[in-house]
Amino acid sequence: MPTLVEAQPETDLLSLQGIVKAYGTGPRRFVAVQDVSLRIRAGEFVCLLGPSGCGKSTLLRIITGLTPASAGSVLYRGKPLDGINPHATIVFQTFALYPWLTVQENVEVALKARGVALAERRVRAVKLIDTVGLDGFETAYPRELSGGMRQKVGFARAMAVEPELLCLDEPFSALDVLSAEALRGELLELWLNKAIPTQAILMVTHNIEEAVELADRIVIMDKDPGRVVAEIPWTRSMRWWPARPRRRRRRSGPLRGSPVARPSCRWRV
Repeated sequence: MPTLVEAQPETDLLSLQGIVKAYGTGPRRFVAVQDVSLRIRAGEFVCLLGPSGCGKSTLLRIITGLTPASAGSVLYRGKPLDGINPHATIVFQTFALYPWLTVQENVEVALKARGVALAERRVRAVKLIDTVGLDGFETAYPRELSGGMRQKVGFARAMAVEPELLCLDEPFSALDVLSAEALRGELLELWLNKAIPTQAILMVTHNIEEAVELADRIVIMDKDPGRVVAEIPWTRSMRWWPARPRRRRRRSGPLRGSPVARPSCRWRV
């Protein structure tokens, strides 16, 4: 399969070796993840597919450095990961926005944490908001947005720091069926058109159709304890349904007014 981004396809961005995550001690010890090894290469869109409780989200938190592994090693570009992974960001299944901040301020938070100057982070935030199709909503608050629009803000915030590895923790699970389908298509369009600088995407899901639609490789997990049971290489040429035609953005009605009055737009590339 051709490389999707300008990177060496056989370069390991991430390598997990014998990862174990356990909670508690003695008879009350619970093993969430047992002996998981995984490689993520540049240019890949990988899905972790499995039932609830198999440790998929736990692995994402270990990869991003939000929680330490009990045993095993995490290598990023061949070097051991210690603490927060500065090259990866995560989009949670809940919207995880600050309700007292506007759309633009929520996107700027990630840049502010990296020490980006005020003028530069404003420019970058506005550009990302436009990329995900929310131009005109910069001053809106999360309570004024639909679920799909809130998740778009989460994507914009995650992409603001231009991560090499974008981790997605069931990002469509809190959305209705139609919104989730539209957002999946828009994310795939951004990825295939190289409109984002991300070199690899790792997504957690328990939705088989979602994994088949998006992934280049599917890693199947099972639980009790959480473990990898199979890996399936998967290319878009193997899909049996026709490609979804790209729809033109319709600009009808007020574009800069109330969020309620403005129709939701597709992401632009």
